[in-house]
Amino acid sequence: MNMHKMAAGLLAGIMMVAPLGVLAEEAEESLPIEQYLQVTMGQELSADTTKSFTLEGDIKDVDCSLIKVSIEEVFYDGEYESLYTAVTAVPASDDVMIKPADASNDDYVCGNWGENLNTDTRTFLEAAKEDGKRLINVYAYPKEFEEEGSYSLDHLQLADGNPLLLSSCGGTLNDSTISLTFTIQLYEVDLETGASSLVGTYEIPVTATVK
Repeated sequence: MNMHKMAAGLLAGIMMVAPLGVLAEEAEESLPIEQYLQVTMGQELSADTTKSFTLEGDIKDVDCSLIKVSIEEVFYDGEYESLYTAVTAVPASDDVMIKPADASNDDYVCGNWGENLNTDTRTFLEAAKEDGKRLINVYAYPKEFEEEGSYSLDHLQLADGNPLLLSSCGGTLNDSTISLTFTIQLYEVDLETGASSLVGTYEIPVTATVK
């Protein structure tokens, strides 16, 4: 992957302009990145400047001890010169609740951006305490983004209360095939203090080829 460093933060800025409820009307259970960008930006993306990828590797229901993850999509938007990834995560057992890395303990299980895909208005911390679950903070992004020096994390809360984990990194894409190694990091949140500690790190190699 040949990408030049650029300022990140695009995802968080875009999400702030999404109309309340529009995601619930237009989203499916698992939001593809292109639809996510169309909905949140309020405009159609040009096929001339966007690229979708075919993914190869062990990418579905990957066992990461406390959770299972699936690499859903890699997408490039040439207009904003950004590469996006989407990962879904589900608990491996009923005693685990997932919190996206970019969310705080006091963010809401139903989401903070008007997704309206589920109705749980409790905070992650409240829900974990009341339901007697372990609260696991999950990072999921290509470690190559770290090498670029600047990247963003975001998420959408889906109907089942689990997240679609998004990451983005700015730069130009010059190769039709790129190799990515997704880093999955799990931190358990202490429900009394709110502090978190690392409980597991996993890597998932993926080959992405432009369709």
